[in-house]
Amino acid sequence: MKRLILRICGPGKVILFNFLLWLEIDENPEIPALTISYYLMKIQLDSCMPTGFGFVEIDWVTYIHDVLTHTDGTISKREKNKSKGLKGEYGHTPLSQKELDFIALENPQVIYIGTGQYGSLPITSDAEELLYKYKSVIETTPMVISKLSDEKLRYVAILHVTC
Repeated sequence: MKRLILRICGPGKVILFNFLLWLEIDENPEIPALTISYYLMKIQLDSCMPTGFGFVEIDWVTYIHDVLTHTDGTISKREKNKSKGLKGEYGHTPLSQKELDFIALENPQVIYIGTGQYGSLPITSDAEELLYKYKSVIETTPMVISKLSDEKLRYVAILHVTC
């Protein structure tokens, strides 16, 4: 049976809708009439990870702080206090190598860095140097989130939720 997949991606949300095609259902005598109406009205929400200024929602849990998504799927708070001493130099607490020690232990195939709603998270040169050793995706948080739902490789993600 064929399916029509409609993907809506935009700032803040990634939603996948999955519809059975009307003609495929109508022409298939193996599907009872009651099932036809069920499938025509069913919308499967495969992935929904909304984000906005100051929050990200992952698996229906809203986080109001920067988060790390680990290779095993667990979520933890970003330890940005390790980089706090650099705030004066960057005007914002940057992502520094001091925060990336866990990467060697987890050995991800891809590293995603969500640089905030407007891409304002600074990344120190030592952090960039470490990130270049891996396949890395560094984009705004909404753009990173739109890519995570399709990722098949083992990854870590650092998501900045404000600027």
